[in-house]
This record gives sequence, structure tokens and C-alpha cells, in this order.
Amino acid sequence: MSTNGNKNLKKNGKPEVFAPRWTDYKNPKRLTKDQKELLEAFREAMAALKEEERKYGKKDYSNF
Repeated sequence: MSTNGNKNLKKNGKPEVFAPRWTDYKNPKRLTKDQKELLEAFREAMAALKEEERKYGKKDYSNF
């Protein structure tokens, strides 16, 4: 293995890096109704935060 976790494969004497393909990943599960509600609430909260930052500027949290 190389340092970044990719496998080095030998092909015709040249090392090649393994790249994952779409078929290497499992199919995602469907979201439940509760998860969809949480996702929508999160989106609304992020929109409200962006609106507040637009109005008042970003807050400095460096002293916490």
C-alpha cells in the first residue's frame, strides 16, 4: 500500500493506483420520514444562519 491508502498495482511493469469504481460502493438506504424531517430542519437552520451572517457579519468564536 502507498502512504495514501491506495493499492499500487503492477501492470506491464508500471505501478498503477487503484481507483474505486461505482460498483465498489453499497447502494444507499432510503431515508425514513424522521430523517427527512431532520434534513429539512437542518437546511432551514443553515439558511437562517446564512441570512444572519449576511445581515450582521460572521461572529468570531476564537475566544471560546
